Amino acid sequence: MALAEWPTESGPADYALFVGLTCVGVIEAKRKRKNVSAAIDQADCYSRGFFFRGGEAAGGPWDVFRVPFLFSTNGRPYLKQIETESGIWFRDARKATNQRRALVGWSTPEGLKGQLDIDRDIAHAALKTMPMDFGFPLRPYQQRAIEEVETALEADRRQMLLAMATGTGKTKLAIALLYRLLAAKRLRRICFVVDRNALGQQAEAEFRSTKVVSVKTFADIFGLKGLVSTAEQKCARWLRESVPVRLREKGCEAPAICLSARIETRGVIQSLGLASPSRVVFGVAFVA
Repeated sequence: MALAEWPTESGPADYALFVGLTCVGVIEAKRKRKNVSAAIDQADCYSRGFFFRGGEAAGGPWDVFRVPFLFSTNGRPYLKQIETESGIWFRDARKATNQRRALVGWSTPEGLKGQLDIDRDIAHAALKTMPMDFGFPLRPYQQRAIEEVETALEADRRQMLLAMATGTGKTKLAIALLYRLLAAKRLRRICFVVDRNALGQQAEAEFRSTKVVSVKTFADIFGLKGLVSTAEQKCARWLRESVPVRLREKGCEAPAICLSARIETRGVIQSLGLASPSRVVFGVAFVA
C-alpha cells in the first residue's frame, strides 16, 4: 500500500510504502525530465526524519535511517542508454556500503518483505563457516570458483562470470553454490537461464536427482519450478486469453484450441517481464 504525502521532518514524503502496518519504503517522485538517480538523496532525507503515525517500524533504526528502502522515479520506462534519467532507482539504507541502482520495475509487497528477512552480514558469516560438504565431491577449482562468487557478493557486486569448458562440472558447481546461498539465507530465489529447452530439462533433472544433504536433493530441500510450471503455463494463458481477443478485434473467428511451439529462452525472459537480450548463452540470475 502506498500512502501519499506522509509527514517527515524534511517535509512530506511523496509516498510511503506499507506492507500491512509496517512502513518498508519511501518514494521521491520527480517530473519526467528530472534526473531520477540523484533524487534518491531526497528519499534519504525522508527516511531519516520519518514519523511513525499509525504505522510500525520495519526494525532498525539503521544508523540514522528509520525506513530501510529508498526509491525515486520520474515515471519513465527504464532505458540503459539513459540510465540515470529513467526507471526506478533504489537503495537499501540498512547498510552504508549499499549503492543506489536502477530497477526495471517495482518490487511486490512480498518481495520487499522478503528482502527485509535477508541479513547479508549474518549470511556471509554463515557462508564462511559452512563446510564444502555435499553428497558429491567438488574439485579444487570448483571450490575456488564458489568462494570467489561469495566474496564478490559480499562486496555487493551484481555481475559475475564463471567460464568453464564442457565436462568440467558446471551444473554440479551451480547446485553446490546455489545450495549454499539459499541455506545461508543470502538469497531467496534463483532464476536459472539456458538457451534451449533441452538444456533446461537436463539441468532440471540434475537438480531433482543429485543428492546434496544425506538422501535429499536440491529440489527436495528448496523446491523447484521447472520449465513446464513457469514459462509454458504463462504462454498457455496468453494463448488462451489474449490470442482469441486479438483475433476477434481483427474480425477473425477465434480457434477453439491453440497449440504453442516450444518456449525458448527469450520467451521465458519476456514472460518474466524482463528485456529480451539479443543472445543468451548460459546464466544464473540471483533474485534477492
